[in-house]
Amino acid sequence: MTETYVLTGVTSGFGDAALRIILETAEQSVVVGARNPDAIQAVYGDRIKALPLDLASLETVRAFSAAIGSGPIAGLAMNAGMQTRTLAKTEDGFETTFQVNYLSHFLLFDLLKDRLSENTLVITTGSGTHDPEEKTPVPPPRHANVEWLAYPEKDPQPDRLTPIKLARAYSTSKLLCILMAMEIAQRFPDLRVASFDPGYLPDTKLAREYPALMAGLIKLIVPLVMKNDRSGSVATTAPQYARVLTGDLSPKENGGYIVMRSGKAMNAPPSELARQPGLASKVWEDSLALIGAA
Repeated sequence: MTETYVLTGVTSGFGDAALRIILETAEQSVVVGARNPDAIQAVYGDRIKALPLDLASLETVRAFSAAIGSGPIAGLAMNAGMQTRTLAKTEDGFETTFQVNYLSHFLLFDLLKDRLSENTLVITTGSGTHDPEEKTPVPPPRHANVEWLAYPEKDPQPDRLTPIKLARAYSTSKLLCILMAMEIAQRFPDLRVASFDPGYLPDTKLAREYPALMAGLIKLIVPLVMKNDRSGSVATTAPQYARVLTGDLSPKENGGYIVMRSGKAMNAPPSELARQPGLASKVWEDSLALIGAA
């Protein structure tokens, strides 16, 4: 039976470029989740199977997982993500960035876990913004309390300014993606697991919700305030991401963190908060409770 790669976040940016690389050599079938599956299907034809997937809806995550097919899964790349400029909740009642970037991918893994082959590659997408030592212009996480992140109104010490709230929601969602990879490796030791930090890529559509002028200013300013080796491009990042997905590049320890630095992929420790004993397990259990109740 043919094995399958299951991918999210490959309709643009480094995910799209990595998909093109994978299709050049992959013997596995490829299933892609997208909000507009017809558009990506029109580009790739019968080389992929594109299915509807809106990460702002847990119902569509469940429908996507059911529609993939029954064959074994050789690779699961959970890359889709967004930055939003408005405070909002999804139809499931969760803060949008938290659900789109993290919780829906957590649910997707939970739905597919019994179909993952031994040595299946599982990749989440992190970000240097989760680590205060990176000194990015995005405020780093203050905590990893799943209930407060899902329902920000419950946070006893919320940020006052909306832009700060939104930016911190993004960095914290990436912390959770890194923690998810770490905990998958602990709970499912037969899988090969990594989280991947692509660095700052000004040539992606991550900030697609921002007005064009604001997005342009961000692209000009952000590289000036970050460490010099943190900025990159789709052209340099996509091949490294493809190497991780195909198993050609592995973290030093299963569940480890691979980062892009000066156009090269390398192992690095995640933030001190991410390494806090018991945190990844706590986040996992609390996330299970959320998707069980939704």
